[in-house]
Amino acid sequence: NHPRRKIDGDIARQREPFMKTLLILICLYIAPLGAQTIQPHQINTEMQKARTFETQNDLANALRIYANLYAQYPARGDVVLRLENIYSRTGQHAKIVPLLKQHLKQSPNDIITHLKLGDALFILEKKDEAFTQWEHLLKNATTPHVFRLVAEKYIKNSVYDRANTVYRQARLILNLPDLFAKELAELAERQTHYTEAIQEYLIFVRIKPQYRTMIEARLRDIAKNTEQHNEIFDLLATEVRKFPTNRNYLGLLIEYALPASLS
Repeated sequence: NHPRRKIDGDIARQREPFMKTLLILICLYIAPLGAQTIQPHQINTEMQKARTFETQNDLANALRIYANLYAQYPARGDVVLRLENIYSRTGQHAKIVPLLKQHLKQSPNDIITHLKLGDALFILEKKDEAFTQWEHLLKNATTPHVFRLVAEKYIKNSVYDRANTVYRQARLILNLPDLFAKELAELAERQTHYTEAIQEYLIFVRIKPQYRTMIEARLRDIAKNTEQHNEIFDLLATEVRKFPTNRNYLGLLIEYALPASLS
């Protein structure tokens, strides 16, 4: 029996290097199946594959591709935003926060990333953190566009007072006193602040008289929904007296007065 054991031991020792080599080869073969190496010139092709999966509502395969791309090319902003989009669509908002925070370390002034990070934080009920992300963008804002984007985030989430503040900040910072008149009017109307709404509509019709018909329709609706008729009528009448030759103001007064039964 002892010679037999010795032979078996010798065979096992001889096989050991072979088995190690075989195991390494198997690992090298299997590894690419889990995470395929993507060359830079292949990124666009892979992105297109993922987009196709998205259109087919196959979000699992789209996610697999984007996650693989991100693992290899974390600095690619387009990959980051597509991955964020899939996480958002699949309700994985907690994964969005570290993803976008990491991206902001590389691109701290990326407007879209700040906006989307705020979205995720708001959904996760971290509202103060969300507001910080959005309002960070206003610190160096030099165009109405950025103020509009931030205000729209607040409106989308029904934080109307902050939206109002952002619009009015834009007027002061950019020194444009008539800026966002239509937006402020619509926001005030949504909050049933009708006098304020009409003040802004008066500004809007002065700078954009071609929208008079639309504004008249809004005033007719306001007349049906408010009891502040005397206050609003006085406001309109004052503008008519100040600008007696402005037919737009007179037209708005008439359009409001008729449904409000003040004629």
